[in-house]
Amino acid sequence: TLGARSLDMRKVIIAAAFVATPVLQTSAEPTHSYLTNKNHLYVGTFSQTMDANILAQRDGFDPVSVGIEDVGIGEEYTSGLLEYSHRFNSKWGVNFGAYEFANSRRSVSRRDFNYDGVDFEAGVGINSELTIRTYILDAMYSVYDSDSTEIEIGAGLHMLDNEASIQLVAGLDGEVIGATQQAKSSVLAPLPNLRASAFHAFNDDWSVHATMGWLSANIDNIDGDFLYFNVRGQYQLSDRWGLSLGYKFVEVDVLETIDNGVNGFDLSFEGVSAAVSYNF
Repeated sequence: TLGARSLDMRKVIIAAAFVATPVLQTSAEPTHSYLTNKNHLYVGTFSQTMDANILAQRDGFDPVSVGIEDVGIGEEYTSGLLEYSHRFNSKWGVNFGAYEFANSRRSVSRRDFNYDGVDFEAGVGINSELTIRTYILDAMYSVYDSDSTEIEIGAGLHMLDNEASIQLVAGLDGEVIGATQQAKSSVLAPLPNLRASAFHAFNDDWSVHATMGWLSANIDNIDGDFLYFNVRGQYQLSDRWGLSLGYKFVEVDVLETIDNGVNGFDLSFEGVSAAVSYNF
């Protein structure tokens, strides 16, 4: 009948549309500089809030988690970022990122605690230093691309280089006259991870880029969890240069077992990032 033929024709048109959609999406050549260049460099800064607890338990001492507020290290900080990505071809690429937080402060201990086999009493003078470096290297594979959008998945390594030191100091009239004891701990952990990213260009000037990574693994003497999410909007000043503003969240929990105890870093960061980008 005519109605059945019309219904069949609609089915054919709908099926053809579904088949043609990916072809239509990929038939046009991309024009945004992120999609047309092989190299992308980001240099910028983070303005973030940190919540951190550190642990350096040694034989003969009870495990005590020390908050950064207990040793006078501020929760708000500014740090640098460096990111680079390279496309080998239309499907494969590599991403590298380096991020650093470093803060030191002279203050007074707010509580009794032990760290690296040293007892600290509330009210004593201390010098505290905390350095957190994160390096990321991932191989990425493009699972979807069009003239304006790209979705990638990949895997690689996150290298966590964390170090904390607390120095007990003696003072006279507000001046440091000598250091009596120093406690230190560090964790250098190469941790495998999974990563996914999505890029979309609204036009040749405006775009958005989101990235997330995840890790949960036990490696030798290290028990680690790592989660991060980053989204940023970008405006292209030219085909080469761009400005971006974004938000990033990072959560790290790493515990390393050593011969005479454990070292631990439980960290979370969140805040805004601003960067200059260069495509070539």
